[in-house]
Amino acid sequence: MNRKLERMLTGRATVGVKQNRDGGRRVLTGVFATTVVLGGLVGSYPVSSAAVTWIGGDGSWTDDGNWDGPIADADLVIDNGSVVSAVDLLLNAGVVGGIPDSLSMSGSSKLNVGTSGTIDGGGSLLLTGAGTAVSLVRDIFVGNWSGVSSLELQSGATLSTGNYSPNVIGYHKDAEGRVTITGAGSLWTMDTELSVGIEGTGKLLIENGGGVKSGFSNTSLGEKSGSSGTVTVTGAGSTWDEVNFLVVGEGGSGVLNIENGGQVTSNYGYIGRESGGTGTVTVRDAGSLLDIKNDLIVGYSGDGTLIIENGAVVNSEGAILGFNPNGSGSVIVKGAGSRWNISTGGSVDGLKVINGTGSLTLSDGGVVAMNDRSIFMPGSGGGQRPY
Repeated sequence: MNRKLERMLTGRATVGVKQNRDGGRRVLTGVFATTVVLGGLVGSYPVSSAAVTWIGGDGSWTDDGNWDGPIADADLVIDNGSVVSAVDLLLNAGVVGGIPDSLSMSGSSKLNVGTSGTIDGGGSLLLTGAGTAVSLVRDIFVGNWSGVSSLELQSGATLSTGNYSPNVIGYHKDAEGRVTITGAGSLWTMDTELSVGIEGTGKLLIENGGGVKSGFSNTSLGEKSGSSGTVTVTGAGSTWDEVNFLVVGEGGSGVLNIENGGQVTSNYGYIGRESGGTGTVTVRDAGSLLDIKNDLIVGYSGDGTLIIENGAVVNSEGAILGFNPNGSGSVIVKGAGSRWNISTGGSVDGLKVINGTGSLTLSDGGVVAMNDRSIFMPGSGGGQRPY
C-alpha cells in the first residue's frame, strides 16, 4: 500500500518509523515500512530500502570508506570476495541508532568477528555460496529480545562459532529466532552449547544436504517453561552430529523431527527432561536415523514421546522409559522397516522403566531389537534390573 492510498483511506501516513530502545519513535531518512491505520486496525507493510554495499578490499567493518553509504539502519551487502574484520556483529531491524538492519554475503566473501554476534528485532543474516563464510570467536544469538530474526546459510556457505557461552536461537519470551542451513556443503560448526528456545521460540531447519556440527557440546530444545524449540533435519545428506547431551524438552516444549533421510548423532539423549518439560522426537522415512551412542531416556522427569515410523531407525546403547516418579515415556515403532536397535553392556542394560511410567507400542511390522535380551517393562515404580 503506498502513501497516497493510505492518505485517501486514513488521512495520514507514517513512513520509515522505527522504535528506539526507550520506546520513542523516530522517522528514518530511508524507507523501513508503511504503517496503515484503518478502522482502528494497524498493519505494517515492509518495503525495500536501498542496499549499502561493501566497495573496499580486505579491511575493517568500521572504516566508512569501505561502504558506498552510511551503514546505520541499512541493509548491507558484501559480495566482492573481500575479507572483512569486525569487533562484533549486531543486526537489528527494530532499533534506530547506528545498527544495520541486515547483512547479505556472497561471492566467497568472508567476515571475521572478534567477539560475538546478535541478530534481533527482525534483523537477518544471509550467507550464499561456497567460500562465503562468517567466523565468530564467541557465540551468536538469533532472536534475543523481540521480533522474528533469521540466519540462513545456503549453497555451501559456512558459519563457525567459538567456545564461550551458548549459541542461542530464541532467547527471551518475545523473541523468535529462525536458522536455516540448506544445500550441500552449507555448514554451521560450533565449539560450545546450543539452546533452541530458552524463554522464547527457536527454530532450526537443516535441509537439502546442509549440516550442523556441535563440537560434542550440549544442546537443549525448549529450555525454560513457556519456551518452544524445534529442530527439523530433512533430506538425504542432511546431518546434525557431534552432539554430547541432546535434550528435547528440558523445561519447555521441545520437538525434533528427522525425516526424508536426515540423520542425527549424539552421545546421550533425553526426551522430556525436567518436570513440566515436554519432548517429542519423530524419526520417519527410510534412511532417517537417530544414533544415540549411549543412553536414551524417554521421560526423565517430564513427558517424553519417541515415534519411529515408515522405515526409520533409532540406535541406542540402553534405554529408559520413565526415570523419575513424575517421568513418563512413550515409544511407538510402526511400519515395515521401522526399527529401534538397543545394544546392551552400557550403563543401562536393555530397555526398562525405572520409577516413572512407560509404554511401548509396536505395530505394522515395527521392531525393537536388543541383542537377544528380552524387553523388561515392570510398569510404574519398577526399578528391577534383569541379568
